[in-house]
Amino acid sequence: MNKKIAIGIDIGGSHITSAAVDIEALQIVPNTLFSVKVNNKATKDDILKNWSESINKTIQSIPLM
Repeated sequence: MNKKIAIGIDIGGSHITSAAVDIEALQIVPNTLFSVKVNNKATKDDILKNWSESINKTIQSIPLM
């Protein structure tokens, strides 16, 4: 049986943090939490690049279940 996983994201003015969440157990999947600093005065392209960096690290770290 496959686990149900969601990506949780916290976007703040100076950072983005993302993690995979086991939505049945309501727990963060170990080793999937990543945080990247964001310059809120940067261009939108740079900010989106930071966002995608954190989210992609999380996605790539999800173990095959």
